[in-house]
Amino acid sequence: MKRLKLIVICIGVLKGCSKSAERQIVDKMTVINSSTDFDFFKQVLNENEILILGEASHGDGKTFEIKSDMVKYLIENFGYNTIAFEARDFLEMEIINGRIEIDSLAEYLDHDNWVRQWSPWGPAQQIEILEEVTKNNKSLKYIGLEPFANKNLKEVLFYLNKEFTRINAVVFDSLLWDTIKKTHLNLFYGKSNLISNDDYKLYLDYLNTNYSFLKQIDDTQKNDHILFLIQSVENLLTFVKIVQVQSSGLSEDEILNKTINLRDKQMAENLIWHKRRNPDAKIIVWMANFHGARDLKDIFFANGEPERYKKFNVFGEHISNTFGDRVFSIAFTSSEGISKMPYDFEGIEEKVIYTNDNTLEKVLGSVKSDFGFINFREIRNIKPSLANTYFNSIMLGHVNQKGKWLNAFDGVFFIKKQEVAIPIK
Repeated sequence: MKRLKLIVICIGVLKGCSKSAERQIVDKMTVINSSTDFDFFKQVLNENEILILGEASHGDGKTFEIKSDMVKYLIENFGYNTIAFEARDFLEMEIINGRIEIDSLAEYLDHDNWVRQWSPWGPAQQIEILEEVTKNNKSLKYIGLEPFANKNLKEVLFYLNKEFTRINAVVFDSLLWDTIKKTHLNLFYGKSNLISNDDYKLYLDYLNTNYSFLKQIDDTQKNDHILFLIQSVENLLTFVKIVQVQSSGLSEDEILNKTINLRDKQMAENLIWHKRRNPDAKIIVWMANFHGARDLKDIFFANGEPERYKKFNVFGEHISNTFGDRVFSIAFTSSEGISKMPYDFEGIEEKVIYTNDNTLEKVLGSVKSDFGFINFREIRNIKPSLANTYFNSIMLGHVNQKGKWLNAFDGVFFIKKQEVAIPIK
């Protein structure tokens, strides 16, 4: 009887001493005393060449502010010399980088204040430091990650056709040009309902034929201009495929799945293109947590099919597969506050951040610190069993979801109280 009682006591002690995965992870947090204290980077970056800075939602104003301060700190202290942007077109940033022969394709682009033309971040007061950084560091280079999301770039086809003709790359019946041109304008004016499957095929065949011609040019002859044309065609091909998918008869979920895969792969290809041509580039990537994840396949989707994330290959996964541990992906999360994009018109609403009792953020919120950083990569290396543990987090869109979050990112930056993105006056 005494022995049995002793066993029961021991079990009770063990249960009382055991910690949840969330608590074990939070115990590893580096407490940060202020929103501009970034000393933790000294232990994190090492040989890093690509640093992804995410955000849980595109209305997280406090995250915008801290990321802007981080960009300044990383440029001044760690030699980062390139910034890659979600929601900026490949072509736009090549113009800002000095490719003046295509300047006329984007006459709307304000060379002195293009950051403020960047939606949805540009209108936010909290990116003031980022704006100053881009104005004051003339040696910085930029990567537009998007495949022609800006409809103002409608002249791109006519520019490419001129260049194809100049280098004898065009191989198609000139009588079909009017149809190709009409299809292109319908694409950029949002009139996909006027485009038939045959129109799409003709347009894509035209681009693919010239793309193949450019790719087959001998490597010794592929100067900077030819390489730029190849990447421009690749982006336009992706844009057309995305519009084609979006105007298909597929379900809303199927359209989104295909669009994400097309878009994220091209975003990754645009960064890879720049990095391979500029091996000394140290790149900061500004994007959502979702796109910056190294792997989402072990996260359960909350609002529908649980296995949905298994269908995605996001930007961070492509980049990590290419560059390995030279990539470090940091997610941002909060335990309270409000998120809202920096616009004051109908349809843009505030989201109150709510943390369930079983989330990482709930435990983070109990810590007496407004800011903190947890190195997931270090935890994975020291305690692999914890890396394979499922727990709940609201890192993606402030929505509670279960998953192996330690494998999704290399670290998380905690901001206790989130703030709305405030529009500039």
